[in-house]
Amino acid sequence: MIQNVKIVVAISLVVIFTIVQQIAARPKANAFQNSLDTITGCHIDSKLQDTCQRCAKQTKSNVVYPMCCSNEDDVFVWCQRYIGYGIH
Repeated sequence: MIQNVKIVVAISLVVIFTIVQQIAARPKANAFQNSLDTITGCHIDSKLQDTCQRCAKQTKSNVVYPMCCSNEDDVFVWCQRYIGYGIH
């Protein structure tokens, strides 16, 4: 009887941890909901726009340009390093 309870508790904990990991791995609900607002940073600063366009072209990623313009997760800094890699 006690063995059955331990097995049920162990299985329940594994299921709960699995669900929690899946929830934590989901992206933000509104990641690009206001993408026009985030891109406006590039319309104000031409250096920012040039860097973000080059980065998006070189990486061939649709996500890079809006993230770079808003500097979400320091993508602008990453793009500067990515573009300048190997140039010294």
